[in-house]
Amino acid sequence: DLNLSKSIYNHVDAVARKLGADPEDQVPFEKYAKAAESLLKPSSAARAVASGAPFIERVDLLVKLISHQLGMPNADIDRTVEVVDMKLGEKIVPGGSAG
Repeated sequence: DLNLSKSIYNHVDAVARKLGADPEDQVPFEKYAKAAESLLKPSSAARAVASGAPFIERVDLLVKLISHQLGMPNADIDRTVEVVDMKLGEKIVPGGSAG
């Protein structure tokens, strides 16, 4: 969903700017979206979750937490975090050993 992606991209950009990012350093959304079209595989995080990893690096969660701390919550980012939380939670077996 290109419109949803652009909306989330713009929100993350606004958060980065509020934290002091220079707008001149921003990669325009169109360039980002064009690069995404040529990706052959899902992200490494998506592949890890699909493979059963119980823990991954969570940029989505980091963005959510920072957004909320700045008073800039975003429902679409919150939903993404919920989906990833659910997928990771499905892989955890109580009493199982790590390793």
